[in-house]
Amino acid sequence: MPYNRLDQDVQMMKAAGINVVRIAESTWSTVEPREGVYDFSHIDRVLNAMHKAGISVILGTPTYAVPAWLAKKYPDVLAITSRGQNQYGARQNMDITNAHFREHAEIIIRNQQMGRFSIG
Repeated sequence: MPYNRLDQDVQMMKAAGINVVRIAESTWSTVEPREGVYDFSHIDRVLNAMHKAGISVILGTPTYAVPAWLAKKYPDVLAITSRGQNQYGARQNMDITNAHFREHAEIIIRNQQMGRFSIG
């Protein structure tokens, strides 16, 4: 969503009676744009706005879509289908049993879980 709409979106959620939201899915390339480089600021911003508004948050894992750097470094993370190997770009195009995917998914999930957010 546009950066400058968060306050308006929160107001609309409150007006609609929304008391819980789910965020941060499919955001792997945003939170880890390069391998080992993390930026959770956009999640932090939304968490703070929801906390202030009294809206609970379900924080999803960002692994629904692999980042470009991962697919480039380990092309085998892309699933093989009846039409051949998936191409990078679509969501859910990875092989969730692939060792490289699982290793890097665990790393990003653990980094996200470590409380790198400042709520309040």
